[in-house]
Amino acid sequence: QHLVTLVDVAPGADVNTVAALLNPVAPTITPASLSNDLAAAAVSRSAGRSVGPGSAPDLPRAA
Repeated sequence: QHLVTLVDVAPGADVNTVAALLNPVAPTITPASLSNDLAAAAVSRSAGRSVGPGSAPDLPRAA
């Protein structure tokens, strides 16, 4: 089984707080990983690419 965690994080959110809340459920979520994801989403948005639900083909997938 695979667990997928989808969280809508606002661009100005405190990534330390969000990571602290999510880390017990998904240990790979860290402040650094959230910062990277938010930066990638900002680039995608500025390039006009969709980053909404079901449109995140660049997310890492569990093996």
